[in-house]
Amino acid sequence: MSLGIVEVADDRKVTNYVEKPTYTYLDSMGIYVYEPKVIEFIKPGVYLDLPALVTRLIENGESVFGYFHDSSHYLLDIG
Repeated sequence: MSLGIVEVADDRKVTNYVEKPTYTYLDSMGIYVYEPKVIEFIKPGVYLDLPALVTRLIENGESVFGYFHDSSHYLLDIG
């Protein structure tokens, strides 16, 4: 669905209107490789998904890097 987006100030005054904006995001997919040190951030028996792990690493000053792939190829999520 394509919609116009309004930006509104605290007093409800419309400050901007963007007609059908387009946003571009990087996908998170592929194979994830971690240093053994990452084990320190995982508690046994406690649920932890990938986004939470990455956020935890960043919040603790750890560096997280990505590889940029040419997404013009067909990708299939088998998870």
